[in-house]
Amino acid sequence: MGIGETSAIILGQEVNAGLVLLDEIKARKVAREFGIAVLGCVGILEDAFGLHLLSDLAQAYRQLISAGAYIDRRILENSLKALNLPPM
Repeated sequence: MGIGETSAIILGQEVNAGLVLLDEIKARKVAREFGIAVLGCVGILEDAFGLHLLSDLAQAYRQLISAGAYIDRRILENSLKALNLPPM
């Protein structure tokens, strides 16, 4: 876990946050062990799509990947499938 993830978890505890934004798997596990709910970039994009703030979720995922984010493609495909959207 990096300093950013560690800091987010500590701050989440200090301010009694109901939610912390984390993508890294180990950090998400640690946050949950401390009773902190987590949401990552995929969840944020899914929520934006559900609120009609984002019209093309697959395109947002492609842009995320092209910007250098590492997200397992299966996670993205499962997200699209769960929302009854065509695959990337």
